[in-house]
Amino acid sequence: MNTAMEIGQALLQAPFGDMAGWEAPLRRFAEQTGSCQAQIIGTSHTAQGRDALLFHCLTDPRPGADHDAFAIGAVSADVNWKMGMRSAPLEIVSEAKYAELDPARDKRNLFTQYLQDYKGYYGFHATLIDDGDVNVTIAALRGHATGGDALEMFRAILPYAHSAAMLQRSLESRGFAMAAETFDTLDIAIMLLDRTGQVQTLTRSADRILAGGGFLDMSRNRVRAAQPAYDKYLQAALRAAQSGHPCQKMILRRNAAVNDALIVEVFALPRREWSFGFEPRVLLTLKAPQTMRAVDGQLLADFFQLTTAESDIAQRLAQGFSRKDIAQQRNASEETVATQVKSIFRKAEVSREGAFIALARNLSSY
Repeated sequence: MNTAMEIGQALLQAPFGDMAGWEAPLRRFAEQTGSCQAQIIGTSHTAQGRDALLFHCLTDPRPGADHDAFAIGAVSADVNWKMGMRSAPLEIVSEAKYAELDPARDKRNLFTQYLQDYKGYYGFHATLIDDGDVNVTIAALRGHATGGDALEMFRAILPYAHSAAMLQRSLESRGFAMAAETFDTLDIAIMLLDRTGQVQTLTRSADRILAGGGFLDMSRNRVRAAQPAYDKYLQAALRAAQSGHPCQKMILRRNAAVNDALIVEVFALPRREWSFGFEPRVLLTLKAPQTMRAVDGQLLADFFQLTTAESDIAQRLAQGFSRKDIAQQRNASEETVATQVKSIFRKAEVSREGAFIALARNLSSY
């Protein structure tokens, strides 16, 4: 078995392990091509139009290199002119192409200096995956010009690296189909998003909610609230979940009717220590509040001697809305709602929200 095939077979085993599974064949690849370092790097183009780093596996990292790369914004193709030279998958780009690019702008000169400082100006790279939103690239970083033997070794290894990247993506994406099948069985409306914020799968119940219109829209696999006023909160919640922050809940409405609402909960899913970012990262659950006819507002008003405002708030509490949600729906302050809730509890002779909700629902069931 020749060296290229040995490295290739090691790459094909990498998706079944952690980052170390990629580091070992990359290090061998660097050695065999006379390169200082080898890397596989993933970036995404965010909805805000910026380049974001998904993952970076680099052999023998230099002390201070990550800090300096961050300082000059090297993850952006506007700064990193190597990233700006993306090619079709499996097409090799080497320093012969690098030399054609005149790094005349200040930021590009900063990146050139960075490469020279860390002996990475020369070398070659190739795209493994490019689907418009995610780009995965393998590269060799060198402090001197590349000879023909190194390029031939890279050309021989490249098909294995491409297959390994596609296999890693397939294994990570398998979690979407498995989760969707489970939730479909339970008739739960969910959406699963990947690390880039794209919806990779949704259940039939969620699809029906989308088709109904007015609450959520989806374009290019990205979900948005139909109403701009709500969408800024939804996008903030999605970004927070992608960063690993805990669950957030919000209410989306089509109009002023209490019943015409959708509860959206955004959950951050557990992360693997190492991945390409194609596994499920964010879970959205979609559900309508409990139907209003189950809680008779006039009955509550008569039974507990509630005011009109208190009756409305009592209905919403019984439906499961939070006090913050109710304040937003009624265009009132949270302090005002809290005061009215205290009055409701006093009239109902309860001290806890759960006790009042149970009492209101039981009363309305008769």
